[in-house]
Amino acid sequence: MKPEVKELQNPMQTRLVFITPSYAKAVLEKNNVDNRRLNMVRVDALVQLILNNQWQVTHQGIAFDCNGNLVDGQHRLAAIVKANTPVRMLASYNLEERTKLIIDGGMPRTLGNRLTLAGYTEISSRAIAVARILEYGVVAASQCAITPEEAIKIVTKYCDGINFALSCGNGKGYTAVIQAVVARAYYSVSHNKLHRFVEVYVSEVPTDKTESAALKLKRAVSDKQIIINALHNISGSERVSAKEYLYQITENAISRFIKGESVVALKAVSHELYPLPNQ
Repeated sequence: MKPEVKELQNPMQTRLVFITPSYAKAVLEKNNVDNRRLNMVRVDALVQLILNNQWQVTHQGIAFDCNGNLVDGQHRLAAIVKANTPVRMLASYNLEERTKLIIDGGMPRTLGNRLTLAGYTEISSRAIAVARILEYGVVAASQCAITPEEAIKIVTKYCDGINFALSCGNGKGYTAVIQAVVARAYYSVSHNKLHRFVEVYVSEVPTDKTESAALKLKRAVSDKQIIINALHNISGSERVSAKEYLYQITENAISRFIKGESVVALKAVSHELYPLPNQ
């Protein structure tokens, strides 16, 4: 049964329209007054949806106030221009000027939220974060936007390694970066030793010196100054970000833990130690 809705007299009108690149460009040039700065990462993500024929019409589209100024949808219009492809969407007209103060003021849905709403309740935001690192690398993972369809694809692709990494434990400092390395190592090292590595890392209680690598990694993560100091000693073409450095010393820590080596200090590895399947 549909909920009862009382219709109100309102000058605002909404209709489904076909927006061409030329129209989108004209609106952005002539009607886009005092809007926020474009986020090109967001624009590029929408471009990919359009070009991959994944664009869907929803209740969200573009909107103009009573003076004809664009108050919502500049990223959608910019994507249409960049994709050079016409798109169907809803367009609303004659909104009150003050509505621009509250549009997009709600809490944005994460990729994990959208997948849950679509029925994929078994795919967590953390699983997606780990899958992104495995697929794109630790740096690009935080820079590229992906669609729910792409998220499902890459989580499924690495589901065995991801499920293992997430099931090993949970605790402060067991970040997506470290879990990604554990997920990669899953395909080539002893699962029992890998599980023990995470156990020692989380608990900070090694049995003896042969498990010290996990403890050294945990101290580096807990004391950010350790990583900051290490990064200051890296210069030129070898310079890396904090996440890259953490990824590299995690690989070193797991390798030395598996070998049962006593560790005084961890160094960043210069190459990938744990290739993924089919690489």
